[in-house]
Amino acid sequence: MAPLPFHETFRALHERTDVSLAALSRLTKRVDPSGRGLSNPTLSNLMNANVPPSMSAMELIASALRLAGVEDAEPTDFAEYRLALVRCQLDERRPDGGLSAAWDFFERIEGSVGSVETHDVHSFSRRKLAA
Repeated sequence: MAPLPFHETFRALHERTDVSLAALSRLTKRVDPSGRGLSNPTLSNLMNANVPPSMSAMELIASALRLAGVEDAEPTDFAEYRLALVRCQLDERRPDGGLSAAWDFFERIEGSVGSVETHDVHSFSRRKLAA
């Protein structure tokens, strides 16, 4: 079964609270070390899939949801966050070992990912460029 997209998971978690998006926005400001948080319109855009979430937005939302009573909310509840973690591990520019560390990680997960054919990668690249 495929995981739910971010906006559906966010909506489901938010429905477990009794706070409005405006109140959740204030909570994101409380948990954000910079104090900026996420605005109510930003949260609305995220919940309606109008914009993609950043890793930091997912972290702030999960922290704010915990304050709002969803005690088990974690950034890893969002499939996009888990994928972003994998992309970070595969980034050859990563500061903790560069290409060598990224390749080590790739070799550890290669068997579970399955075979990726070259034509699949090129087809994906062409679709992405056309979009």
